[in-house]
Amino acid sequence: MLFTSWSFIFFIILLTCVNYILPVRYRWILFLISSLFFYALSGVAGLIYLSAAALIIWVLALVIEDRRNKGRDELKTVLADASSDEKKAYRQKIKKSIGVVRFAGILMLVALLFVFKYSKSLFPSLFDEGSGDGFLRFAVPMGISFYTLSAIGYLADVSNNKYGAEKNPLKLALYLSFFPALVQGPIARFGELKDTLFEPAPFDGGKVMEAALRIAWGYFKKIIVADRIAAAVAVLQKDPGTYTGMYSFLLIVFYTVQIYADFTGGIDITIGTAKALGVRLAENFDHPFFSRTLDEYWRRWHMSMGSWFRDYVFYPVSASKALLKVAKASRKRLGDGFGRRLPVYISTLLTWALTGIWHGTTVNFLVWGLLNGIFIIIGTEIDPLSRKLHERHEGLRDNTAFRFLQASRTVALTAALRLFDLAPDPMTTVKRFISIFTVSNAGEVLGGGFSALGLSVYDLVIIAAGIAVMFAVSFMNRDMSVYEKLRKRGFIYPVIAFALLIVAVIIFGAYGTGYDASQFIYNQF
Repeated sequence: MLFTSWSFIFFIILLTCVNYILPVRYRWILFLISSLFFYALSGVAGLIYLSAAALIIWVLALVIEDRRNKGRDELKTVLADASSDEKKAYRQKIKKSIGVVRFAGILMLVALLFVFKYSKSLFPSLFDEGSGDGFLRFAVPMGISFYTLSAIGYLADVSNNKYGAEKNPLKLALYLSFFPALVQGPIARFGELKDTLFEPAPFDGGKVMEAALRIAWGYFKKIIVADRIAAAVAVLQKDPGTYTGMYSFLLIVFYTVQIYADFTGGIDITIGTAKALGVRLAENFDHPFFSRTLDEYWRRWHMSMGSWFRDYVFYPVSASKALLKVAKASRKRLGDGFGRRLPVYISTLLTWALTGIWHGTTVNFLVWGLLNGIFIIIGTEIDPLSRKLHERHEGLRDNTAFRFLQASRTVALTAALRLFDLAPDPMTTVKRFISIFTVSNAGEVLGGGFSALGLSVYDLVIIAAGIAVMFAVSFMNRDMSVYEKLRKRGFIYPVIAFALLIVAVIIFGAYGTGYDASQFIYNQF
């Protein structure tokens, strides 16, 4: 069931109505049933895989908690009179046993992800793709990348004693399968989501209106902007040998607009749907195009994914014994400053390599991740020079024109790197990028090239208007949400805004067969 289908809209309306009829304490059961139903529509086999992941971490988290509790009791009773060294050795023993269980759980979850998402790309000869040569055949379960990260985070948090293990396996299954966030995030933390998910808020007309406006805004971005520009991106992507030069530049611009409108539109629908049901999900974007540096950009874009990799990959790796030894040795040989930063840079590259692999199964995604890591490291290295520049010119940092230049530079860099999303191999991306500066075909493009991409003057006007509206709303949202600003003027204003968005989507939306919009880009991840 696509988020942009009529069936999904009817499903949400019906579910919201039933939700507020039920007593609050029973609503989580309704969420679980509806989530499992939603997931089963994508394939019953996927439901089995999801259930297996939930069962694995439910059992292992209970084992971890049991070992920790038994260890604590042993220290209070049997080892009460033991020496401090004996107690320390016993604590290390318990910590090690918990680490073994945690490692086993993470290994099983990663193995499931590897088999279903990556094995087909790495071992294509094993799979039956119609040729009859292979003997394996299965589809990638929907949302497996997202619920695997959630499961690993839960297991790690329980082992680190951030919160206790969930005793009810059905509640844990709901945490992993909650359908609004299952398809493309945000990647929720169990500790942040459990209260609002298992005990959602009572009916609030203002919150439901805010949710409806958020959903309508998501459809505006997705159906009017992203889907209208998607056809041109598809044409440019499929034939990199023909569409070079100015066409490559257009691909960078078009895809940047498309993925932003598509992804943020999907997140708006996700957060709005959850809010309509009384569940609070974390925001996933914070005006990324206003970022001055690449590092800042990735703290504002897909924030739940970035924070997950930071907390569960970067920090543990950078604080590992192996890298601490590297830091000690490198400080002696490379100097105290660089030697101290080297482990951070190694952790950064590893984190971004895994981020790239998480996004896709081909080598170009790995290259994309590593390049992001490299540019972040370069930015860190030149930061002292930037600070000296700002100290010398005190008003520069807050200068509007200079901030605009910094943000434009960051957007241009991220947009260029996204070319790796659209090619089968890195060399194709490099050639396509170089052609921007070596192939002169601007006249051809401006003289009729847009029509060859499936874009009429009407389409270009709608896209430009949609981008302008998105930028204006994003700018107004910086200090307070547009909904709050409208609500302060009276309840009728959000209603009018909602109606205008719906009318705009109906009139100006780009629709496919059956008047359903296309799938979201991040569903493939």
